[in-house]
This record gives sequence, C-alpha cells and structure tokens, in this order.
Amino acid sequence: TQEQIETPAYYYGTDIRVSCTQTAETRVQHNGDGIFAVSIHVEEYGGGSQTLMWNYGFVFDLATGEQLTLQQLVGLDGEALDQELRRITWDYINRTQMVWDDAEKQLRHYSLEDFDFSIRDGQIYLYINNAYSLVFTQSGSISFPSGWYISELRGE
Repeated sequence: TQEQIETPAYYYGTDIRVSCTQTAETRVQHNGDGIFAVSIHVEEYGGGSQTLMWNYGFVFDLATGEQLTLQQLVGLDGEALDQELRRITWDYINRTQMVWDDAEKQLRHYSLEDFDFSIRDGQIYLYINNAYSLVFTQSGSISFPSGWYISELRGE
C-alpha cells in the first residue's frame, strides 16, 4: 500500500505543508522445510536526501503455527548468540558498508534485541532497524545474509 500524509496548514503556526510518502511491502520469503517466513519492508520519505527504511520478519513453524525465534532456529542463546550476531554483522558492514570510526565499539553493545530476521533463499537474513550508529550512509534498516542455512541447521 502507499499513502501520502499531508501535514495541516497550522503546522507549527505557519502555512508550511510537509508531504510524507509511506510504502509497505509484504512478501512471503520462505515456504518450505516446515517453515513459513514473511517479511515487511517499509519505506518512508518526508523530504531531504534519504528515505527511511525498516524491515520486519515473521517466521512460523508450519506444524504448530507458532512463531519461531532466532534462538530456536540456530540453536544458540544468551551471550553465545549475541557474540555470533555481532561477528556476522561486523564481517558484513566492515566489508560492504561505510562505517563510523567507532562502529566496532558501538557494535559491542548490540544484542539479540537489536536484530530482526527472516528467511530468504533458504538462508536467515538479519535486519538491523537502527543501523545509523554503525553505518553512516543508512538512515534506517540494513539487511544482510547470516550464513545460516535452514537445511544445514535442520541437518538435511
């Protein structure tokens, strides 16, 4: 869907009008291996030089209908999972993005709560929806492959 939001003429006591375009796209990313994965990609443009973007993933067990967590899929939890997420993220952003000088230090504070995920082409993709503290060219989300494949994680 796409909608345009127009700020009323009384915005901050002036006759300035601000138009904002917001687009959301939902996709089935994976439907197999007993897993159903959907992603939602949202873009919002309110003027200026960049569009804001966010990604959200929803992954379900087809047998139970329950939403699956990243811990359930990869078999790690706690600090072991946090460390692996930070390693994967650093490997990706340091190789492909324009990072802040202190990005590696900032990344040390990231944990599972800072990530969302979905499955695409049989691989878990990670989403960071507030990536600006790491990557100075991003005003919203980054999406990147984790290297974790569902077939390998399930021993197939």
